[in-house]
Amino acid sequence: MLNELCFPPSRSPSIENRFHANPDTQNIRKALLEALEKDDWSVFEAAAFNDAETLIEKMRFDNGKNCLHVAVKTGSQSVALNLIKLAHERRLDLINSKDLTGYTPLMYAADSATDNLELVDALFNAGAREGLAQALKSAAQRGHVAIATRLVGTDVDAPTVLAEIIADDAAHLRRVKANAARLLIALGVSATDALAYAVEHCPEEAASFLFLLGANGADALASAANARDQSRLARLVSAGADVETALISLAKHPDRLVHYRDVSFLNRINYSERWRRWHETSRIDTAALLRLLKSGDTATMLTLARAIAPEHRGWDELAKSGNVEALTALRTISGKDESETCLRFFVVNGHWNSLKTLLDAGVPASRTLESLLRDLRASRPGSLEYRNFRESLKLLFVAGADGLPFPEELRDEINERKKEISSFSPSEVNAAFLSAITNKYTADAALLLDKGADLIAALQYLSQPEEIDDASLSSEIHLLRYRERVGRLGIPNLIDTGRVTSEALISREMRIARDMEAGRRSLGIRNLIDAGAVTAQTLIDRVKAGDMQVSRAIAKHRNIATDALVELIVQGDQETARVLVPTLTDGQLALTQAVRCNDLNLARALIEIGADGPGALLSLLREKHREVAGRLIALGVDVHTALMRAVREGHDSDKTAIGDLIMIGAQFSIALLRAVALGETETVKKILNLGGTSAATEALLTLSQDATLAYNLKASRLKQLIQAGLNTDRVLEQLIEDRKTAQLKTLIALGAPTVKLLIELSKQRNRIGARNLIIAGADFITAMRTLQIDGEQVALTVLVLALAGARERMVPAVSL
Repeated sequence: MLNELCFPPSRSPSIENRFHANPDTQNIRKALLEALEKDDWSVFEAAAFNDAETLIEKMRFDNGKNCLHVAVKTGSQSVALNLIKLAHERRLDLINSKDLTGYTPLMYAADSATDNLELVDALFNAGAREGLAQALKSAAQRGHVAIATRLVGTDVDAPTVLAEIIADDAAHLRRVKANAARLLIALGVSATDALAYAVEHCPEEAASFLFLLGANGADALASAANARDQSRLARLVSAGADVETALISLAKHPDRLVHYRDVSFLNRINYSERWRRWHETSRIDTAALLRLLKSGDTATMLTLARAIAPEHRGWDELAKSGNVEALTALRTISGKDESETCLRFFVVNGHWNSLKTLLDAGVPASRTLESLLRDLRASRPGSLEYRNFRESLKLLFVAGADGLPFPEELRDEINERKKEISSFSPSEVNAAFLSAITNKYTADAALLLDKGADLIAALQYLSQPEEIDDASLSSEIHLLRYRERVGRLGIPNLIDTGRVTSEALISREMRIARDMEAGRRSLGIRNLIDAGAVTAQTLIDRVKAGDMQVSRAIAKHRNIATDALVELIVQGDQETARVLVPTLTDGQLALTQAVRCNDLNLARALIEIGADGPGALLSLLREKHREVAGRLIALGVDVHTALMRAVREGHDSDKTAIGDLIMIGAQFSIALLRAVALGETETVKKILNLGGTSAATEALLTLSQDATLAYNLKASRLKQLIQAGLNTDRVLEQLIEDRKTAQLKTLIALGAPTVKLLIELSKQRNRIGARNLIIAGADFITAMRTLQIDGEQVALTVLVLALAGARERMVPAVSL
């Protein structure tokens, strides 16, 4: 290697005559090379400093390297350290000298195979200052913690180095890039500072990567919005910055004109960029508004509301929260159409409590009443449409709008119903309540609740297994219902035509009846939730009471289990929260909400009780919320399991998510083992297709060396991989080439097939490869028989010779 470093005399004109023509100089060169090869300082010193003129500064090797370059690059530690000392003492131009590639000795030291802090310290003590940035980059990519730590402590621009490492598309694997970046961040280099450089000078992927590593994009967004920098805003949004947090930050600016202008500007760029890039229209501004509502910051909420589109002000969610004060304040900056449109929606859909909240906040209902009366008059009496409009009018009346000019006959009907209900016994109240809920007579249900209807009893009935009354189970009833239905529809009777037996038909009709009953009961629970009668607190109470049947039935609807889970964590009731996860919810949505609000304590608590971190991470990456996703990654969420799921589910948005996960360090090999452990054969096939031989090799080696798994389980998982299409021949062949005999033996012992590969190696006349495979335990007997049957005499001869060679090396000897 050292001879290759010698510079031919013809390439160095300035010293050509001296080195090429002078035999003494050639002898010096030879002596220097021998000294470097042996790392012998005494020989080197004698050769280099044998006259007063000193040739050491002028002597050059390959690519203009001086002696110190060569000593450092080739690992001649003794020569390098002594040469550094003498160069410093005699002020020789070696320490900061660059070769033709621009590399200094310090840069070569950082790029060496070992983390040689002693050498780097010696260079610094001797005045090394050139090439700090490249040295830090090389040290980080090599994983040299000690050298990187020393370099970060200098005046090097470490954030820029971090950005350039991430942006570097040279032959580095993404895993190397991720590890290098994480090393620098662990040493205190700011990902946020690196972001400022990356946004201006690097491809978009660099900013995306920095968000996943924890860079603060929200502040960068706020700064860009304040500077009216549309281009920078667009790049930050596209890279996945936290727009929601940025909007809140801008809304808190003390200058009303400034915050209105900046929020509007950022919001417009966000919507246009997300639509342009991904055809996405998620209402991030509404999410920011609701986040402020939950935190109790009504003043900032109103500030933000002024700057966003009226239709994004979240009237529906605000009403569901029951916050009358916030709604009252919001009305002062809103037009009538916004709140009244929301009010009509709640009336028509039976959202009792939300409707009351809007009315209590002073939202006028006169226009809603007028429109409902118009619709009622336009519909046909007796029709379902007529019935629904009439029920909506009743609900509006009993919710508190009774001061409006309702038709007298409707007033009389409602008042008469109130009198009737007041005479009901408790059992009659409960029966009427069940009927009202399952048929969505919400006004009636509200009156019955006021009378004392037993909500829990209703829930317990509605959550029972799908049983139907004895009368409904009778064969005669089912047959009668069937005949009536086909007669009404004018279609052939299958029993009369002989195509179906009466028993089969009865069985089918019973299934239909059960499905209808199940749907009716489920609808009843949903109606109770929509009405606001069943809340997250209801679910918490039922869980604490041990009523899991009702709890499961409630948890199926909307996000009620998520709200309950968050409430329990906030209350510090971890014990009850653990009952919810994973029985009633996987915690994914709660975890996503926590990190979007930057509530890391809540997020940690959710992860601790088993919330689905990989699922939450994947959902955020699908929505391009990389900065928020970075918070989950920092909390230690399993990126490999997230990768496995992304491959398994295969959504269009998962292509980007897979790229992000690989970028941050997720490995196909580990994802592959996760899928194998779950027995997901189709997922295994997909990962093998994406990850290729390298992922398969890593997975097999990891599996074979896993001390936590029993031998039988390892063998079983290897079998699963083979059945899923894993070509073990490629893996074994790679291990043979790499001379990894121990790993080869382990895989063969676990059941990796060898006959096909052994035959192929023999046909290729690769005697050494066949020999090494036999030494590792390959089935040479079957391979020999196959070759003999096929008449492959040459290959058989190669295999016999390979066996003989294996016998010589194996203890004890292998016998045929």
